[in-house]
Amino acid sequence: MGNVTSAREDAREIWLGRSIESLWQDVQYAFRHLVRYPVFALTAIGALGTAIALNAGLFAVFNTLALHPWPVSRPREVFNVFSVSDRGDIGGGFSVAHFRFLREHAKIPSGLVAMRPAAFRLGFEEVGERTPGFFVSGNYFAVLGVSMDRGRAFVPEEDVLGTPRAVAVISYSLWRDRFGADSAVVGMPIDIDGIPVIVVGVASHEFTGTQAGAEQLWIPFSAMPLVRPTQESVSALLRAPDYCCSQIAGRIPPTVSRDRARAELEVLTNQFRTGNRLSRQRILLTGTTFFDNPTSKRNVVAIFFLMFLGGTLVLLLACANVGNLLLARAGARRREIAIRLSLGASRRRLVRQLMTESIVLAVIAAALGVAGAFDAVNTLPALIGRSLPVHVGPDPAVLLYALALSALSSIAFGLAPALHTSKASVIEAMKGHAQPVGMRMGLRALLLAVQVAVSFTLLVSAGLLIRGVRRVPQQDLGFEIEHVSMVTFDFPVSAYDENRKRSFVDGYLQSLRASPGVVAVTLASREPLADSRDFQQLRIPGFKSAQLVSIGVVQVDSGYFGVLRIPIATGRTFGAGALELHHVVVNESMARAYWPGENAVGKTLVDEGPSHNNPTVLEVIGVARDSRTIDLDRLEPLLYTPAGSLTLPIVLLRTAAIGTPAWLQAGVAPIDPRVHVKAKPLSERVNHFLEPTRVGASLAGVLGTFALALAGVGMFGVFAYSLQQRTKEIGIRMALGARPIQVIGLILKSSGRSVSVGLLVGAFGAFIASRVLRSYLFGLSALDPVAYGGVAALLILAAGTATFLPARRATRVDPTTALRNE
Repeated sequence: MGNVTSAREDAREIWLGRSIESLWQDVQYAFRHLVRYPVFALTAIGALGTAIALNAGLFAVFNTLALHPWPVSRPREVFNVFSVSDRGDIGGGFSVAHFRFLREHAKIPSGLVAMRPAAFRLGFEEVGERTPGFFVSGNYFAVLGVSMDRGRAFVPEEDVLGTPRAVAVISYSLWRDRFGADSAVVGMPIDIDGIPVIVVGVASHEFTGTQAGAEQLWIPFSAMPLVRPTQESVSALLRAPDYCCSQIAGRIPPTVSRDRARAELEVLTNQFRTGNRLSRQRILLTGTTFFDNPTSKRNVVAIFFLMFLGGTLVLLLACANVGNLLLARAGARRREIAIRLSLGASRRRLVRQLMTESIVLAVIAAALGVAGAFDAVNTLPALIGRSLPVHVGPDPAVLLYALALSALSSIAFGLAPALHTSKASVIEAMKGHAQPVGMRMGLRALLLAVQVAVSFTLLVSAGLLIRGVRRVPQQDLGFEIEHVSMVTFDFPVSAYDENRKRSFVDGYLQSLRASPGVVAVTLASREPLADSRDFQQLRIPGFKSAQLVSIGVVQVDSGYFGVLRIPIATGRTFGAGALELHHVVVNESMARAYWPGENAVGKTLVDEGPSHNNPTVLEVIGVARDSRTIDLDRLEPLLYTPAGSLTLPIVLLRTAAIGTPAWLQAGVAPIDPRVHVKAKPLSERVNHFLEPTRVGASLAGVLGTFALALAGVGMFGVFAYSLQQRTKEIGIRMALGARPIQVIGLILKSSGRSVSVGLLVGAFGAFIASRVLRSYLFGLSALDPVAYGGVAALLILAAGTATFLPARRATRVDPTTALRNE
């Protein structure tokens, strides 16, 4: 009963083979369609492929830096150990004595290791060069499961504090690059800081260390007295219970939970600290990926977030661009769609066909994107003027990420045009009647507005960052950097103890003061805007006396404020030649925070000491003007203490001429030519501090420029297709007497609505982005009129050019030819 042929076709539809055959036909048709329209295909694939390549490249960097665990055996079993104070502060590490106590008494971890970063000068290196490495516990390679390419790892006899042995393991890259892959190196002594050290092994090439590209050399802690014979603190570092800060890591068997291991280590930690009259601590265990590390994660999470946000906006822009091109192409395919519908094709079947075409387009773009992703990784650092600390190579995760992007992109740019196209009127399309302009341009105008909004957001973000960086030299920093240089020293470790270092610095300062052109010289524990900071735990009487406050501290001598031209608001600075160890100077921010409305001079602070049983009372003798020597973005409470007997200080000197004097290194030769002096203008310190902002500005500029180019090409293509469909309308207008300038004005007005909406939405997005970037703007307004106005003018110019060129071409068509167009 009924139509047998129809029943047979319905039955075949449920077979898997029929579905696969139908899908294969759709894919074949999609390829033929792309080949038939190469300009459209190349434009869409190029835009989408570049955006996917950019995002895949960013993910490749993120995957390598943040998601990869240490390159060790069974890395998921390895964990990092962090100390957490009662106030929730994550500490910087443990003492070696603390580690040995944990290693001796812990039962649940199958092994614990300790490591401490260091820098070594190899015998063949120039003065001033240093090879990064680590002092480690003797079981370091055994616990981590790192094999040796040559030789062996450390043995237990080389991990005994009382009987040190000068041995080392070198990295594969150091063995290959510096020793020419000579197997004879193993078992032979090499010069490390003037001390002969036996190389017992070369680590496998897979092991690049526990820090990104930082480790080339490993020496056991027990060998420190031999490698650092003049360093007086070695004994305390190896035996004192409170000598910070070494890192601890370990391995947990897969059958044991991390919580059990953490609980055991916390109990042992508090036993050790209580027995040594130290404050109690909690323990935190994390994985070994970069994002597992709580101290490094918080420093870069914002950078990665902004990178992915910029990449996502570019991908969104590319999707809007391709979607608009698909809509424009749909106008040329109206008759084809109408024929399919008239022959009985369902709307669902038609949408499937159109989505297949979008998926094929996205897959081709993804393939090109993956191929170009690693080129993007190598090209992008060159564009922003920076390099990556690690090598980024192919990874299956990057391929899966690119495929996921292609799938989402095909939906993003293909679904709306497919649904819109499948609603075509069969009768009107077969008659050749054009769709009303308002209906035809609605979705297209929306996508055009999206392109403008995304471009506006990216370009304004780049403009704000660039203007923020350029604004710093005009900003009042509270101290003067012109004519100021900073000098650091690199001493031969084996020849200089603490007293000799101090004697050398004193002699060098005398020669500087006698040098012509030197206005003033001073010593400090940290240069302005240093990468690291020192803090001191203090109790302030009258201000929540039971609570300790953490204050940033800089040790300086009496000439510090004069060299940097930091005025003393009230009181005085340290007396020349007097240590005044119990006197301190505070800045205005600290005075306002802890003694509001009072004169801070004469107030006291209490330093409880490491074990809180030996308090020292400190008296405030002066209040210095606020200066941005800690952070360019904000002012913080700061404490200046007397330099006392700094053994490795920073020398700051003010000269009469601009730049770093060439004779700073020459002044070392009469004292000891083995000592290397590094001298550079203080202005370089400011530039280094601005490095993250410069990188962000460069990256945003690259993304913004690409977004502008993509939006310009997209707008030009959309307007060209749109005007091609409006050829008959333009012909009628010109036949009725409209002048070309009037037609061009009408077209510009219609496109101006989309651009205006895009600018408004983009301005809101740029304002939100500026709130995220406010710490990098250095006081620049989040609504900076120059950035917003300049970008708006640039986009209006781009949109006007993209509209004017096809509009001008359309007005040159003969009205008779235009009326016969359809």
